[in-house]
Amino acid sequence: MSEAQPWKPHPYQVRAVKLMLAQGAAGLFLDPGLGKTSIALAALRVLFAEGAQKSALVVAPLRVCYEVWPQEIEKWSTFHGLRVAILHGPKKEQALREKADVFVINPEGLEWLSRCRWEWPEILIVDESTKFKSARSRRSRALHGMCSKFARRYILTGTPIPNGLLDIWAQIFLLDGGSSLGRWFTQFRNAFFEPTGFGGYKWQLAEGKEQEIYTRIKPLVLRLSAEEHLALPEKIETTLSVTLPESAWLDYREMEEDLITSLKKNTITAANAAVATGKLRQLASGAVYLNDTVTGEFEETHTAKIDALQDLVEELSGQPLLVAYEFRHDLERLRKRFGLKIPAIEGGVTPKRLKEIVSDWNAGKLPLLFAQPASASLGLNLQGACAHLAWFNLPWNLEHYDQMVRRIWRQGQTQNRVIVYYLSARGTIDETIRGVLAYKGATQASLFLALADKYAKTKRK
Repeated sequence: MSEAQPWKPHPYQVRAVKLMLAQGAAGLFLDPGLGKTSIALAALRVLFAEGAQKSALVVAPLRVCYEVWPQEIEKWSTFHGLRVAILHGPKKEQALREKADVFVINPEGLEWLSRCRWEWPEILIVDESTKFKSARSRRSRALHGMCSKFARRYILTGTPIPNGLLDIWAQIFLLDGGSSLGRWFTQFRNAFFEPTGFGGYKWQLAEGKEQEIYTRIKPLVLRLSAEEHLALPEKIETTLSVTLPESAWLDYREMEEDLITSLKKNTITAANAAVATGKLRQLASGAVYLNDTVTGEFEETHTAKIDALQDLVEELSGQPLLVAYEFRHDLERLRKRFGLKIPAIEGGVTPKRLKEIVSDWNAGKLPLLFAQPASASLGLNLQGACAHLAWFNLPWNLEHYDQMVRRIWRQGQTQNRVIVYYLSARGTIDETIRGVLAYKGATQASLFLALADKYAKTKRK
């Protein structure tokens, strides 16, 4: 700790801290790399010093609980002395009784916490609030029921609406209990959206309502973009198109048209279109699970994408490459081609092992690293020695996509440019997903534009 330096905030960080101090409820929609955790800790430091509040509850993904909050306190001498208790694992009951300033818990622990007898903190901070974007989820209901216990409530995220504006209600409700967008999700949906599609099961924004949503939440939200406030390297996107072998293409087309495809050894049936899209994504990448319960048994249909990835690895000549994949069978096949001992950031990796992987990666000791976006898209800095990211296949989730890219396209990147490669099978669902992500990104961009702060606008002038 003796080597830690004091936290010296940028002007935009000072502005964010002032907002948290001035308002009892606020959302910080800040891109990765802008220091959301440090900003929140600085605000807590002031509030604790004033004696107005004594402690805070931070709700965050498990990896962020263990890695980000404790490490940020250790990193900056300004925050030394703040005591952290992690409410997870076999000793969580003991941690609950500690004299801590900051209690951190993952969303899955909230139902347990709601049943505990405890002197509740006065401050709530929800880190990565999109974990609560679904109004009907158990975690959202649990947290909504706790909100009245806190005098101050804050949400932090860089991607507030990964699937569209329906995602915003549950997050804003955490701040104001429904004052801005209505006390009930159905009330919000009926007021701003209209049913469409077969049976009316899909909802689209009603004409003229988008801007009204932005106007209502703007007093609560501060939006800061990395492009406005950090000197980021150039980001280059390039598509590496792959042509499927004829047999694999026939399998793909048969699944697409009939939802049934006969492979060499097995017949796979897609019960509905949702399942079929998952099968199509797998077929485009080169392997498919043999049943819908995903027991792990799969059949490989082609190696076209792996071949293209190998060409890219050889072209980079040892420059570190981060490879994002979706399915477990992708990882098995990638390791079979590139090396069984190549590490991967995926579900089940222990915090200790993850720390070792990240340390070796950022030190440039690993030329190749595999990562599952749902496991690697939050709370990790992977830019230490890497400026190349390859998407073996794309996720539907905009948050996972955007956050994954920002693991290397962020502050601290020493290269002049970051290159993102898309391995895309021609004529397949790969191209569709790319378009869907672009549409979702445009929707989120509209939100960010409406919430753009005057400070950023002044800088542009």
